[in-house]
Amino acid sequence: MIAALPEQGLGFAIKTDDGSNRAAEVAMLALLHHFGGESLCRMPEDHAVFVRTKTHTLRNW
Repeated sequence: MIAALPEQGLGFAIKTDDGSNRAAEVAMLALLHHFGGESLCRMPEDHAVFVRTKTHTLRNW
């Protein structure tokens, strides 16, 4: 999973081996939130997904 914030001159790459993308998604959203990526949400639906996912608790069962 990769993302870029060209305005800040930043790029991220995340690779996880957990059998799905759930850890990578949470990690990517945490990075984007930390570096201001939330401001890139142009659509209300995108913002809602961003908020819902960043507050989601990831548990290892």
